[in-house]
Amino acid sequence: MFLMKNNKKFISLIIAFFFFIFAFLLNQSPLTMTPLPEEDLYLVNRVIDGDTIEVIKDNETFKVRYSGIDAPELDSKNKQTKCRAEKAKEANEGLIKNKKVMLEEDIKDKDEYGRLLRYVWLDNTLINEYLVENGFARADTFLSGEKHKKRLEEAEIKAKGNEVGLWSKEECLLP
Repeated sequence: MFLMKNNKKFISLIIAFFFFIFAFLLNQSPLTMTPLPEEDLYLVNRVIDGDTIEVIKDNETFKVRYSGIDAPELDSKNKQTKCRAEKAKEANEGLIKNKKVMLEEDIKDKDEYGRLLRYVWLDNTLINEYLVENGFARADTFLSGEKHKKRLEEAEIKAKGNEVGLWSKEECLLP
């Protein structure tokens, strides 16, 4: 009698365990695309350069460095690099300034300057990928960028093949 009572408890616990695991896995389906709740969105307040922005959420400001990419630096002494940095910043601004974006984390939360390291999404567009694919930045997983590494590398191959932006043979000219 004692063994039957314990077996029933044990079996009940096993069934409950599997039920919770099943329910958890059901909620984790990557195939389901649901609209983003407003509370997950950040307003892009300022575009600092081709791979860094400033966002606001709940009256708090955050600096965000894009994961998995690297754009030319604005303070470069090289004329071509500086020109391409300006173009990258302009492209970034044109895409997301004053718009609401979603930020996606990767393997590392912040860089050495305290900026959040994130993938930036505008609706269904991965801005990091757009910038690489159009030659405004290159794929670079040095800081972070494991989650979408292959996607960004493929975007860079496409940009090189199309000879756009960083991969263009033409001189970079500002208007």
